[in-house]
Amino acid sequence: CSSDLESVGDHEEFVRQHFEEECKEGLMEKLTLEQAKQRYGDKIAISSLAVLVEESHGNKRRIIHDATHGTKINNRIKCRDKQRSPGAREKRYLLSYYKKRGDVVFSLVGDISKAHRRFLHDPAEHGLLACRVKHSDNFIFVNKVGTFGVASASYWWGRLAGSGIRLVHELLGPEMPIEMLIFADDLESLGAGVGGRRGIALSFLFLSTLGFPFKWSKQRGGLKVEWIGLFTDYTTMKLGLSPKRAAWMESWTRKLATVGKVTAKEMEQGLGRLGFAANALTWERPFLGPLYSW
Repeated sequence: CSSDLESVGDHEEFVRQHFEEECKEGLMEKLTLEQAKQRYGDKIAISSLAVLVEESHGNKRRIIHDATHGTKINNRIKCRDKQRSPGAREKRYLLSYYKKRGDVVFSLVGDISKAHRRFLHDPAEHGLLACRVKHSDNFIFVNKVGTFGVASASYWWGRLAGSGIRLVHELLGPEMPIEMLIFADDLESLGAGVGGRRGIALSFLFLSTLGFPFKWSKQRGGLKVEWIGLFTDYTTMKLGLSPKRAAWMESWTRKLATVGKVTAKEMEQGLGRLGFAANALTWERPFLGPLYSW
């Protein structure tokens, strides 16, 4: 089956070039429709594509595989377990723990490249992960790996990442105690003392050796770090929003207070960010209830 939504628009050349590079890496395969039918039979779903431009990240373009509308692949996926990632409450606990011990904490933060595309799908399922840049094309691109827009991508990445982190803890042992917090593709490794600092450095070395590809240009760390939009000051053991997120929230709320009206889309965007911010801003959380109800 095929979805008839097409929103690649002006980004067609970017998508074609990106897919060609993915084929060279072995993450995708280019097939004619006849080749795909011979290989997968009726087990083919050609989903639509969309290009999301992230203005807050220097107009970075992200290709989204629409496995929901038309092909309804996501409607048939049932993840076997729930997922839970560390966030502000885990950070607050660790800050309290280290503060009571009087420890000096050091942290390193890393970003894993193409995290959702680091696991292989069963070859029999590749046909269900097909897409086409334009409907007039007589060939399709088939994904062999996890795909942004497919519901199971975060589930399988979570299993893979969790296995790697547990193995690193086992390799380091009690002599190098560290905490490793991973949220999607953002990893923070922190620890105290000589053993902890040594363990932090080795944690990234071990994960790299296991095949986790880090974007070294985004590697950062120190006594004051930002991770998933949260800013932590380990010199004072305090946690809050990153300056960038805090500035966005202030601008949004001031605009609403001044204008006095808002569109449904703007309200949805603001509430989403407020909901995340409330993880760190405990006292603001109760005030979100009426807004969500409205």
